[in-house]
Amino acid sequence: MHSLTSSLFHCVFSTKERAPLLSPEVRARLWPYLGGIARENGMRALAVGGVADHVHLLMSLPPTLSLAKAMQLLKGNSSKWLHETFVGQGGGAGRGVLRGRGGREEMLIGS
Repeated sequence: MHSLTSSLFHCVFSTKERAPLLSPEVRARLWPYLGGIARENGMRALAVGGVADHVHLLMSLPPTLSLAKAMQLLKGNSSKWLHETFVGQGGGAGRGVLRGRGGREEMLIGS
């Protein structure tokens, strides 16, 4: 006896306080990164997109992975990568802010 499971989910998540931090340049690198996280964890990212303040994912999950765990993996890993890649190499007590100005992204590190 065989069984078939097909679980498709359209997931949407936003930046903190819906801040418009995802510039076109950031999105061009973030979408493939999210696809890689999905692939490494047995998911299939069928479509990835969004705008400056939120992300849309259409994905297929294996029957052994809960939606909550999938979102934890995707959001946690992508958030860490964004912070390390676009705000600076973390650590210490500093805080980072990514801000757009005139189409150019600036990295501001404050303490």
